Amino acid sequence: MPAAEPSSSEVQFSGPVHLAVDLGASSGRVIAGGVNDGRLELVETGRFVNRPLKVQDAMLWNHLQLWQDIQDGLRDAALRAQSSWTGATIASVGVDTWGVSFGFVDRHDQIAGPVWHYRDARHRGMAEKICEIVPKETIFQETGMQFMDINSLCQLIAAKQNGDSVFETAESFLMMGDLFHWLLSGERSVEASNASTTQLLNPATQSWSTKLLDGFGLPSRWFAEPSPAGTTIGNVQPSVAMDTGLHDVPVIFARDSRHGVSGAGGSCRRVRPPRHRIGATSVRGLGR
Repeated sequence: MPAAEPSSSEVQFSGPVHLAVDLGASSGRVIAGGVNDGRLELVETGRFVNRPLKVQDAMLWNHLQLWQDIQDGLRDAALRAQSSWTGATIASVGVDTWGVSFGFVDRHDQIAGPVWHYRDARHRGMAEKICEIVPKETIFQETGMQFMDINSLCQLIAAKQNGDSVFETAESFLMMGDLFHWLLSGERSVEASNASTTQLLNPATQSWSTKLLDGFGLPSRWFAEPSPAGTTIGNVQPSVAMDTGLHDVPVIFARDSRHGVSGAGGSCRRVRPPRHRIGATSVRGLGR
């Protein structure tokens, strides 16, 4: 079925309409997708900037503004479904984001602490510093991931070394997309391709590396078992449904928009199976 770019003119959906929240590091949008006259159509119902905040010397994501903008776009889609899209029903909603960024939720079901931008100055040089705690070879064998200061692992160790209070108050670690899925559904869960950008996920087992969690002193209780893209998390929770009009709409995991890691099987003399990371960037390598 041919696909179309998001349309500026009104499309007359009739049937199931799926909503996608597409968040990038500098902008975001809400897209409605469905079939119109046998053709897949996309309609943009919200577009907004993603502008980081400077608070004292810290660079942070403005996650609350993003949440407001997301709800505005979802509300617009729900209104169109009720008024101009005759016979249309909102069938699902999902959020895809860039990788590596994350937030925490505490035992009171509130966001714990700020959500740090991956380009904050405190993350510089962390790709080397983490190897002083756990050997570089061990980290690569466990994750197959490129060493970069922006990786979630580097950010977590920077937070730990800076004495961030989240290490006392946090109950759940959520990647950025998972944070918005939690705001939508009230369910704390982790999507696998996004988790693969943390440098803590073992691509062979598709589970968190207990060797690395233990080695870096990160609480295993924070990390929910990852689920694949396409998994239904739950429905839009009542408070959000009241604000947006999305009543009884399933919230579904979307794949990370940046990239994911996969491990290939097979034997390779004195080296580990190859790793392939593909998406906005592509990295391929062998673990010794």
